[in-house]
Amino acid sequence: MTSSAERRDDLRAAQTALLERFAPDAQSRHVRWSGGETQVLELGHGRPMLLVHGGLDNAFTWAQILQALAPQRRVIAIDLPGHGLADPFDFRGADLLGHARKFTTEILNALDVSVVDVVASSIGAIYAVELALTSPKRVSTLVLVGAPAGTTRPGAPLQLRVIALPVWAGDWGGD
Repeated sequence: MTSSAERRDDLRAAQTALLERFAPDAQSRHVRWSGGETQVLELGHGRPMLLVHGGLDNAFTWAQILQALAPQRRVIAIDLPGHGLADPFDFRGADLLGHARKFTTEILNALDVSVVDVVASSIGAIYAVELALTSPKRVSTLVLVGAPAGTTRPGAPLQLRVIALPVWAGDWGGD
């Protein structure tokens, strides 16, 4: 049986190999937020673009596109709490929308990012939409790739019904 530490070491090794192949100049660091620490991958300079992965995934999901985006962007890929190399997080009883808002806001603050373009997939779309709805001047562009399962239910909150659309990108009025 593999220990948690061994699984993290295996994940770290896999990430390192993938980044060496696709984005060798990417930097990995851990950033503190009120719920612990999370991993942030960064590459490039310029207008910031935040990449938010889906459930049961991690920041290095985006490894194959980091290099292509980096010549004109500061590309930032984050591990959601409890995913990848982020600290564990117990979601039981958590207000998901409140948590999403708090996490993304605190991470952007820690990275000194005031306005950002956001690309998100699956459950990451919940984080992205919540940030865009509660801080519209902070999100200049929002691109959603897929939406979480169950978001088409009539009783789902508006934020979740909106992201159930196949593709949605828009200008949120940022600078």
